[in-house]
Amino acid sequence: MKNFFQLPTDQINMNSGTQNSYPVSVRDFIFEHKEKYRANPTLGHFDFVPAIWKAQKQMAAFFNLDPNDFFFCHNVTEALNHFILGLDKKILKRIVTTDLEYGATVNICQYRSENEAIPLIETSFEK
Repeated sequence: MKNFFQLPTDQINMNSGTQNSYPVSVRDFIFEHKEKYRANPTLGHFDFVPAIWKAQKQMAAFFNLDPNDFFFCHNVTEALNHFILGLDKKILKRIVTTDLEYGATVNICQYRSENEAIPLIETSFEK
């Protein structure tokens, strides 16, 4: 499997949540389509939007979801931000974080806590 990726075979990526590697074939596909888009962004947009919608419908079908409720994010941090900010305040009584959380996740929890007067509880796994 490692031969599909551009990483040296003796290395692993410990930040796969935001900066994950991807197969060389995916890199080549992205590069090809970025070049087409750069050549004429207006025309590229007409190809880009239907292609994203098609992929979105395919992924939604795979997960048995409504494609209107499914969307792509650039990385895990962006997805968590959408999730945390999208939680209904009427049912959100408190926000709990731990000392193991990624900094960006803690920041968005603090932001929501401060701006919406939702109690933020910080816990620790240290003994």
